[in-house]
Amino acid sequence: EKTLEAVELARSASDERSEMVALSELARMTATIGRPAESEAHCDRMLTLAERFRERYWLVTARVNRLWLAVLRGEWDVARTLGDEALALQPRDARSLASMALVAEQLGDRAEADSYAERLLEARSLSTAAFAFEDACAAGYLPQIARIAASAQAFALPPAAVV
Repeated sequence: EKTLEAVELARSASDERSEMVALSELARMTATIGRPAESEAHCDRMLTLAERFRERYWLVTARVNRLWLAVLRGEWDVARTLGDEALALQPRDARSLASMALVAEQLGDRAEADSYAERLLEARSLSTAAFAFEDACAAGYLPQIARIAASAQAFALPPAAVV
C-alpha cells in the first residue's frame, strides 16, 4: 500500500525517476503476493521509464523484475529471453546470472546452469568487500540450483563467502 502511494506521489510530482524506483519495489511485491497481472503492468511501465533514462542498471533491473515474474509463472522461454537481454547489458550482473542459472537448471540444461553459476561466483570474487550483493545472490540462489542439480557439490562456497 505504501509503495503504491509512493508511485502515485512520484507521478503527481512528475518525478519519473522516483516512480521507476517505486515501481521496481511494487512489481516485485505484487508478484510475490500472487498478483501477476498487476506486477506485469508495473514491470511494463518501469521498462518504459528505464528506456527513457537509458541507465544500464535500471534497464537491467526492469528486465530482472519481469524475469522473476516469468519464473513464478513458469514462463521459462520468456525468462530466458529477458535474462539474455539483461546479460547483454551487464554481463556480470549477479541477479541475472543467478536467475539464469536457476532457469537453465529448471529446463534441464545442467551445463548451462553450471556456466551461469561459475560466472556468478566469478562476479562475486570481483566485487569489493564493502558491496556484498554478489555474495547475497550466490547464497540465495546456489542452494536452490544445487537442490535441482545432480552436481550439488559444484557450488560449495568457501567459508570466507559467508559474511
